[in-house]
Amino acid sequence: MFEGLLGQRGLSLERIRTLCLVADAGSIARAAKRDPVKQSQFSRQIRELEDRFNVELVRRVGKTLELTDAGRALARIGKEQLGALDDFARGCRRAKTVFHLGAGDTLLAWLVLPRLRPMREMSFVLHALGQRAIADGLRELRLDFGLASSGGTKLGRVRFQLFVPRRLLRSRDPETIVRDVPLALVHGDDEWGSLDLEAALDCETFPQAARAVRSGAFAAVLPHLARRDLRDAAVIDWPRLHAFDRPIHLVWSSRTMGLRPHAERARVELKDLLRFG
Repeated sequence: MFEGLLGQRGLSLERIRTLCLVADAGSIARAAKRDPVKQSQFSRQIRELEDRFNVELVRRVGKTLELTDAGRALARIGKEQLGALDDFARGCRRAKTVFHLGAGDTLLAWLVLPRLRPMREMSFVLHALGQRAIADGLRELRLDFGLASSGGTKLGRVRFQLFVPRRLLRSRDPETIVRDVPLALVHGDDEWGSLDLEAALDCETFPQAARAVRSGAFAAVLPHLARRDLRDAAVIDWPRLHAFDRPIHLVWSSRTMGLRPHAERARVELKDLLRFG
């Protein structure tokens, strides 16, 4: 069985693992962490895989190497098989199956972390990622699950509201608030452009803006999920923010469902734990 595959030299789990590392890192140098000895070893191992399959797995682009279509395809196969073997080994020693979940920092802070619970047969590694990185991670098997704006199972809809320290609240009229109260806003988020808001404090993330509200010095436009951390702030609904509501979906890799033990149970558990109104 598999004599045509295994009857020649050049194919090994170590070589496949090296290709997977290069695929995830984006280059041999980064995969080898700039270690020249490892770089030479990784280059040799990939050449041996190329000789074994008689196909180009990497190509030079400028001063760097990138995977070809064949290289990416073999890396995906390798991740599937190495992942299945790792799960088998964990099962033999009764260790937990590890799943990787990607989501934005806001959802990790106010949806995932407050709700996720220890599970007997599985554990999770959390990754703070944007939408494109989540899609790439699922496709390339770096992630098993993600929270995205579409696809999979809908968990709920994020609504945006004004959060105002009570000591700064002189009016409950949102137009008056955004004109008279200093605002902490997430910079680089062009979606607020139509509201003509002026930031007294630019923040990189919504959790940072929430910290500014907790300081008592700033109001902020935040997802309604932030209520959990800002119980002392006044929450003002502003109809003009309704246009920026965002659906949140639990998404997953179909290959994860087919290959990994407990994957379906993990999907169901995440769906039930993370569903919100």
